[in-house]
Amino acid sequence: DRHRRADLAGDSRAIRQVCDLIAQVAPSAHSVCVYGEEGVGKTRIARAIHAASTRSPGPFVTVSCSSLLEADVDAQLFGPDDGTPRLAGGSVGRAEGGTLLFDDVADLGPVAQNRLMRLVCEYAWERVDGVRVPVDVRVVAATTRDLTHEVASGRCRRDLCEHLGALAIHVPPLRERKADLPVLTDLFVGQFARAHVRRV
Repeated sequence: DRHRRADLAGDSRAIRQVCDLIAQVAPSAHSVCVYGEEGVGKTRIARAIHAASTRSPGPFVTVSCSSLLEADVDAQLFGPDDGTPRLAGGSVGRAEGGTLLFDDVADLGPVAQNRLMRLVCEYAWERVDGVRVPVDVRVVAATTRDLTHEVASGRCRRDLCEHLGALAIHVPPLRERKADLPVLTDLFVGQFARAHVRRV
């Protein structure tokens, strides 16, 4: 089953729909937005997208947008600008050839939003000396917030939200997929039993 291949436990219609969407978006190079409440497994969904894509042999790197410092965003994303023609480090450099997850993307400040917009549209960044450096990463964004509301409130760029939301996956909370409870119970009991060498 697709939901097993995606490493997502559950038999509910909702989780099967999520897994079908993962299978649809994974082959694309386009950015994806995964949204849902805290604790629903957005990072797991992002990893499943990466695992099902042609980029699976490459790295999977997470950027915590809530802890990204606006004053130092370029160094954190692209590494120190030492004048070399290649990436000198940073999250984007470490994700080269793989997938870059922007977790809590709605927390990005204006400068970081500008950098992300260029990254997802041009697959490149520009050094201080004006040299354009190509980037080979696939961007996945995760958020608990309604990006439409973030745009309306002026906290997020409209073009960025529209680009990220073009391919979107909503992850429903467990209370909306109670059919998954027996599967998850068996999974967690099995993990507990193996970890503590117990027969349940």
